[in-house]
Amino acid sequence: MQGMDSAGMDLPKMEEYVFSNTLTTVKEGYHLISGDISKAVHEIKIKPGKNIWMFGGAELTKSLMNLKLIDEIHLAVHPLLLGAGKHLFKDIPERIQLKLFDQKTYSSGLVILKYQIL
Repeated sequence: MQGMDSAGMDLPKMEEYVFSNTLTTVKEGYHLISGDISKAVHEIKIKPGKNIWMFGGAELTKSLMNLKLIDEIHLAVHPLLLGAGKHLFKDIPERIQLKLFDQKTYSSGLVILKYQIL
């Protein structure tokens, strides 16, 4: 079974995890992760399967980047300037070199940029 994301891209069926230190329950079929995210991600990585796709906010991204648990970043650039909001890469203390390996432009003007973390 496949679903669609907000950009209209087909998504394969995935095992889904919610990272939260405040929630106590999540929707049926989801797994709640709280506490030591480093340990949790390492446990997920050793499970059978291919890639782990993280769709999340700035705090989770920052935490996983600082723990060096992200291998690739897929950035969605929307043709809209908000002028405010949270910084996605705030509080990451060091420069991280990226290598562009794929890009796709949609008719809506959305651009997906895929980078490998070096």
